[in-house]
Amino acid sequence: MRVGSIAVPALALISLSACGPEPVYLVRRAALVSHPTPPLRTGAPMTEVVEISARSSTVIMPITPREAQDANSGLWVARTNLAGSVRFRASARWDVGLLFETGLRRGAMAVADDSLVMPDVTAVNGGGVTAQYAIPLSKRVSLGIAVDFLLIKVPYHEVVVCLENCEAATHSGGGGRELTGLPRIAFLPSYRDRGVTVYGGVTLVGHPVVAKTQVLGEWSPAIDDRVDSGPTYGLLSAGLDYRVTSVLHLFAEGFVPVTETVVRYGPSIGFGLRLSLGAPN
Repeated sequence: MRVGSIAVPALALISLSACGPEPVYLVRRAALVSHPTPPLRTGAPMTEVVEISARSSTVIMPITPREAQDANSGLWVARTNLAGSVRFRASARWDVGLLFETGLRRGAMAVADDSLVMPDVTAVNGGGVTAQYAIPLSKRVSLGIAVDFLLIKVPYHEVVVCLENCEAATHSGGGGRELTGLPRIAFLPSYRDRGVTVYGGVTLVGHPVVAKTQVLGEWSPAIDDRVDSGPTYGLLSAGLDYRVTSVLHLFAEGFVPVTETVVRYGPSIGFGLRLSLGAPN
């Protein structure tokens, strides 16, 4: 028998097997995200050259964030967020700055009863830029328009299992981090009288999401769209800032997301301080 007569059928079998049905995979994911927050601001114009701010915000228990109906949301939400910013007075009404935010893994809450195990990390972190223009409405009243943009490194955990046509399939599990943009814009009316500023407002902020379960006809470990920037959430907020000394401010605020596209939230509270440094020329 000639070699060629064997090689042709063999190549035909290989070609047929290569054209067989592709594996079908079930992918389950979980990701850790921060709870939505308003900007680290009062909406009033800066009175000093530099302002350093810090805030700790907490989702009030026992109102736990819950998955919205049919949201397919594989999220763990940080119960405690930490935020910090450094802002610089550009003019009497403009300021710009840098900000950092983190959501702690400790105390984080699954939004669904069948959520996958949380990513093995300590926090979800992000940083970005911030700017505000404070429109004067009267001697003591201003309307601050604040814009933030952060890049968030969202940690995720993933498990992949083959469902059909599994002869050539691979099973995988693991995790990583995916960079996601988080925009935020807020409209913050404020009233300032001597050392007290009362403020509130409406905030629109992005909410990163990840699919809790997904069936894929093709899967690769190199896939780069596990985390999506998600929908825009609306928040209502109110707070009070008290100037203790010429440098130190203390503040308290409360806020609640009113959007329920992915997760239904209860109210949150935040406490923090501000340091006002340097008198303007």
